[in-house]
Amino acid sequence: MKDSIFKDKSILNLSYVPNVLYGRGKALNRLRQLYQTIINKKQFNSINCLILGKSGMGKTTLARYVGKKVRHLANEKDVDVIDVYFNCINFRSIDKFELLFFHLI
Repeated sequence: MKDSIFKDKSILNLSYVPNVLYGRGKALNRLRQLYQTIINKKQFNSINCLILGKSGMGKTTLARYVGKKVRHLANEKDVDVIDVYFNCINFRSIDKFELLFFHLI
């Protein structure tokens, strides 16, 4: 059996979320501030966030990373959180988005 050139093939999976996210400090801090208000039950009941950028810049990884961290923190503080991620490539028409969105609420 040949050795793989990869230490961990799971990182090639599209749903992979790293434990540490490098080079996103400013975006992470802003998102942390927004979602901290929900976790600490200080201000908002919900937050909608739109992450914009060019292809391949890490928008999906950032969104999934933040969702993972928010769920973890909320669980520690016994706060109910629902994290919903929409990849806009799948929702190019408003009809598809509305169908899924209104199914969730």
